[in-house]
Amino acid sequence: MVEVEVIETPELGDRSYVAHDGESAVVVDPQRDIDRVEGLLEARRLRCAFVTETHVHNDYVSGGLELARRSGATYLISAAEELAFEHRAVADGDVFSTGRLRVRVVATPGHTFDHVAYVIDGQPYCTPTSFWREGDHLYWHGSSASRMLRAQAAGIPVCLTVTHVDALVLARRGFNHSINYRSAMVFGTARLIEDQAEKFAAADHFIDRLFPGRSKLVRPATNKEITETAFLRMKIEQASAKIRNETMHDDEEDYSVPAWTALFPIRTVVGAAVECPRHREDVTRPEGMASYVAERNLDEVMRECHRKTFGGGR
Repeated sequence: MVEVEVIETPELGDRSYVAHDGESAVVVDPQRDIDRVEGLLEARRLRCAFVTETHVHNDYVSGGLELARRSGATYLISAAEELAFEHRAVADGDVFSTGRLRVRVVATPGHTFDHVAYVIDGQPYCTPTSFWREGDHLYWHGSSASRMLRAQAAGIPVCLTVTHVDALVLARRGFNHSINYRSAMVFGTARLIEDQAEKFAAADHFIDRLFPGRSKLVRPATNKEITETAFLRMKIEQASAKIRNETMHDDEEDYSVPAWTALFPIRTVVGAAVECPRHREDVTRPEGMASYVAERNLDEVMRECHRKTFGGGR
């Protein structure tokens, strides 16, 4: 896990950043008085591997050179700068690693022509999302501003997981307690859908996967809504499924333990519909909602809706 700690001097409006994995650290834009930076590194017992400057300018005096020399860190500065002191010139796309940290240089020209940013990887993210399946492809969507979707847009390896809990299983020994479940891990490379027509189709499929035929009943998506939504497609390259469906189990010698033991089935069911009070008088419940019956298991409803929309036995 990557942790970023901020050292701020509010009256000056400047900030220094220390990103670390608990062992190695990258210091970004260190202020001139480096005692606070060194104090933090010492308190966290961190080894300073890199010192970076997002840009060299006249607003502040940097402590980067002194920190790099005192700590033995590599000093990273944009290759666009001509500097007399020792440093390592970096450019867009360069990558540096230390411990579990991965530092990527990104050119971000702004009020100075040489401005760069540093993307410090190493932090895994697991984000809940809605998805649907068509043949051997999975699709999901979200805001175009989503960090998760932006990261996957260029085409990166992704693992999508689904878990359905079926029961909680008790036992007379703590080690034998368990959970009954159904799960799947699906691997592939996610890619952004760029074609606008494909995005409109994907939007309809997402609605129809849950509510068969509903995309024909509701107001169509606008160009603005589709532009603000990102859709990704991933071909299933590899998958692993696992099911646990076992009852209570104890070792023979543990049956004499006076501990109440049971199995609690877990069900996610559809509740009774709460209809909108502003329905038009001529609006009735459509055929596509026939699967949604109160107290019916949600997983059964989802399978049935998928078959109605995409066909097949799944």
